[in-house]
Amino acid sequence: MRILSSLTAVLLSYALGEAAILSVGPGKTFPTPCAAFSAAKAGDTIEIDGKGNYRGDVCYIYPSDLTILGVNGRPKIDGMHTVTADHKALWVVEGNNTIVDNIEFTGASVPDRNGAGIRLEGRNLTIRNSYFHDNQDGILTQQGNSGNILIEYSEFASNGAGDGKSHNMYINAADNFTFRYSTSHDARLGHLLKSRATVTNILYDFIYDGANANSSYELDFPNAGTVNIVGSVVAQGPHSPNRNIISFGEEGPGNNTSRQLNMVNNTIVNRQRSGTFVNVSSWIAVPARIMNNIFAGAGTVITQKSAVMTTNLSGEDPQFVNSPAGNFRLRPNSPAIHNGTGPIETLMPLWSSYNHTCGIARPILGQIDIGAYGYGAAVGQVVCSAPAAEISNLSY
Repeated sequence: MRILSSLTAVLLSYALGEAAILSVGPGKTFPTPCAAFSAAKAGDTIEIDGKGNYRGDVCYIYPSDLTILGVNGRPKIDGMHTVTADHKALWVVEGNNTIVDNIEFTGASVPDRNGAGIRLEGRNLTIRNSYFHDNQDGILTQQGNSGNILIEYSEFASNGAGDGKSHNMYINAADNFTFRYSTSHDARLGHLLKSRATVTNILYDFIYDGANANSSYELDFPNAGTVNIVGSVVAQGPHSPNRNIISFGEEGPGNNTSRQLNMVNNTIVNRQRSGTFVNVSSWIAVPARIMNNIFAGAGTVITQKSAVMTTNLSGEDPQFVNSPAGNFRLRPNSPAIHNGTGPIETLMPLWSSYNHTCGIARPILGQIDIGAYGYGAAVGQVVCSAPAAEISNLSY
């Protein structure tokens, strides 16, 4: 009787032209997410109960302006490495302006090795508080323009088919891609993040290889564009098959007309005996702007001779609290403390305040410090760290 009443309420909202809330899970109106997507109209909210079993429930999502929300825990969409929608993904999003919040995606596997947790074939996607792991691609977008993509407060781990062509994240053509307050780690021979977007913002993230990981590039921007990397930790492990940590423009411009790389207050770590922290392809004439970054470990800092380098730290011990354990905060005697250039707005007018990896305001005590971490935060305040479970896997 309760299910019938809920269904009646949904149908009445449609009749009145109102957005509806569709409930999914045990004892709810719809037993599975895909059943709700099939019934949904533009503007609806789908609430998925985290206690439900949704193994093998894969499909296309056609309506636009949907909000898809996990409630009562985080629901898991599991393809079990056997089922996907049309040999593409667990969810193939055809609609526009979709919001996905608090969902876990795992087990997407297809014969062409591009099975994704989400395949975006519409425009404009927001992902929050979600977890993508053990898929061939965490997220993969269409070759056509996908508009604006925002991913925040999310984790991407152990995606990739092991062929070097599938990645934790693969963003094709897009107007703007922002990845912030999130982590990406331990891809299987693929990149931790690959973007061909016109504008890419990497903001306050933790991007790393664990002790046994074999990810390729940590950050790959094959068609250049405008790329802003701010306040992030980027750490390459000892087993990466690629000696470049960040790559910019290695495949030519594609459809991008901009060639601007901006890096401000990041901590970049190389755990190999040699390599290149930032590889800027020779065809790019626009000088990269590199300010207040720590480059820790061996290797060439940047290949572009014309790059504008301002108060970066390299070639000396930055005095991290516990680098082997993934704690890249600064000790009291660190040469990075109070030696940065500020204010940041002189180089990056987009950001009027400084945040850290976890999205809480970073205190600036006097002169700004070099790197992603501000020394001297209040006792008990978490500054620029991944969750403890992730850091425990970072040891080298």
